[in-house]
Amino acid sequence: MKNISKYLKIAVSLALLAALFWIMRDKLSGIVSIIAHAKKPFIAMSVGIFVLCMILQSFRLKLLLDAQGVHIAIRDVTFLTFIGQFFNNFMPTSIGGDVIKAYYASGGTKKKLETFTSVLIDRVLGVITLSWIALAALFLYPDDIANKIVVVIIIIMCVIGTVFTAVIFNKKAARIIVFFERFFKSPRIKDQLQRLYEATHKYRHHKMLLLHAIWISFVAQLMFFYMAYLLAIAISSGVSFTFLMLNMPAISAASMLPSLNGLGFVYFLGGVMGKTNAFALSLLYLGVMLVMSLVGGVIFLFKREFKHIIKVTNVTKGT
Repeated sequence: MKNISKYLKIAVSLALLAALFWIMRDKLSGIVSIIAHAKKPFIAMSVGIFVLCMILQSFRLKLLLDAQGVHIAIRDVTFLTFIGQFFNNFMPTSIGGDVIKAYYASGGTKKKLETFTSVLIDRVLGVITLSWIALAALFLYPDDIANKIVVVIIIIMCVIGTVFTAVIFNKKAARIIVFFERFFKSPRIKDQLQRLYEATHKYRHHKMLLLHAIWISFVAQLMFFYMAYLLAIAISSGVSFTFLMLNMPAISAASMLPSLNGLGFVYFLGGVMGKTNAFALSLLYLGVMLVMSLVGGVIFLFKREFKHIIKVTNVTKGT
């Protein structure tokens, strides 16, 4: 069943991609021309910013792992981040990379659930900061909204972020995890839910660490926006940085569906910068992501086992 589900998602991804190329078939020559004449220095700068973003995200994940008593060298966390990015862009959804990071980071330790919790919180912090930046831009630059669906997506992301923030910082709210115990008879599942509750709530005792992680996340998100903006400049699209700040959360949300990253540009930006420019921008953005993600593929190829990088400290239950 798992293999059938995997191949079905791949088939859906390829079908969506093929459908998009079919819709844009009359504009393909113009798209090729735009990409061919793109300003190479801006593309090179976007590549550099992508690498810096990966390093920043690695520092964020390391902070969250440290709070759970799982200590991994920043070099190896960076390896895992690039490997996760590889699976994000070469698997049908962007969730695959998180599973891979958690799997290898938890190797050789009994703190598997705590490690998976760290990766989950890492993803949640990304969503929270993404939605907060978008919400601020929404209030400051309401005239830059071209697609009203963007507003709905931003609100949904803010609600999700608020709920998870409450779960992390509020003990009563965090009990919602344990609430689900009553629906399961298996003692093993109940134990896992209890441990998930304890691992999630542990961050409440590391407020400064979380604040540092949130700050890193803010900077990384803004840099990702600027990466897209540099690519927009490279093709002389004329869109503003604030316009991209408003639309990038929706594009990021779309990338979690069974489709390839970056193609949400066409839907959310096409009405302002034209579908031809939007598709060219999406291909450039996707191209940078795919090429740089191959770094993670190379690391994965030559560094298959990560169990040796785990050093779990003896943390008392009270920490």
